[in-house]
Amino acid sequence: MKFLQKTSVLIVLSLATSAYGRIHDGLRRNLEPTPKVAAVFRHYFDGFEEEDEDAVDRLVNSVRVPSLTDGIPSYEGDYHGTISAGSGPYMWFGGINTATPPYQTSLYVYLDPSTCDGDNKGFDFTSATFEPGSDDGHRRDYIFHIGCDAEADEQWVGAFAASASHNTNWGPGEANSDSVGNPSENLEGANAIKDAGWYQLVHYFYADKVVVPGSDVLTCDMSIIGPNGNTLVTWTLQDQSDIIGETVEGNRYGWFTYNGIDGLAIDNIEMRSEVDKNACKKGGWETLIRLDGTPFKNQGDCVSYMNRGEK
Repeated sequence: MKFLQKTSVLIVLSLATSAYGRIHDGLRRNLEPTPKVAAVFRHYFDGFEEEDEDAVDRLVNSVRVPSLTDGIPSYEGDYHGTISAGSGPYMWFGGINTATPPYQTSLYVYLDPSTCDGDNKGFDFTSATFEPGSDDGHRRDYIFHIGCDAEADEQWVGAFAASASHNTNWGPGEANSDSVGNPSENLEGANAIKDAGWYQLVHYFYADKVVVPGSDVLTCDMSIIGPNGNTLVTWTLQDQSDIIGETVEGNRYGWFTYNGIDGLAIDNIEMRSEVDKNACKKGGWETLIRLDGTPFKNQGDCVSYMNRGEK
């Protein structure tokens, strides 16, 4: 797998004041007014409840463990996954280029800031995009950097710092260099990660129709959702050369390009797309779920739910 280093625009947003919309139940609403959309198609999901041999495209090198392993309760269900330090696990969300914008990838990680006792404690995680016609299909990475800085200012001691970029360059002793950067700048408008719990890392890919008139520029909102369901911070990454349908299409891999936390707990890895009520027809309702993850009883139930525009 390769990484492309290209000039891009990085905008730090405070979600409460952003004009881009809001995140609801882990799914960002569209930029433009849309029909009453309230259901999603789940392209891929792994909550580690199935045995390894029954799972589809499970994160490579992950280990399925029961809830309360090392004292950590699973985010949901009776099992979750763990990954070892330096293992570099990856997966394909069930298939390359199976979702096109707008779509979302997400996963939960368990973070315990009390373990921040060294500069190498942290990880990089990317959700990459697909480039049609290229040799390896790779267009660009969108990387969360989350890590500790043992020599940080007092306010950051015992806390994880976070940032986002297109490239991974984290190696030993570099947890507060180009990868994570200045915590006080990168967490502008948000709190440091100081509480132990499950955090959702969300990539939402969509079209920006404004920045390049006549073209759909791929844009990604990268958000960290805290244990209480509140959004801590959102970064918006965009490169104006990423034109949907020309230079970029849909999803590629999810990959922990660096991990310095041995036994990092993960759960509920997912890729989903929004749909309108027409998707309920011809048996489509059987493949859809509500935003809260519950299924529909029949086509009428699906259409009715969509018409109400429940969020």
